[in-house]
Amino acid sequence: MRLPVSYFSDETRSPNGSVEFDCALVMRNLGHVWHSAEDLYV
Repeated sequence: MRLPVSYFSDETRSPNGSVEFDCALVMRNLGHVWHSAEDLYV
């Protein structure tokens, strides 16, 4: 699930200081195909 950064800006969901981003990943011009899969239950 992709969450926008604004999701973490809401302090009712994540109090100040509870979320710390440790990396960023940029991928461009990559061929891809989406496949559906069964839900994963852990």
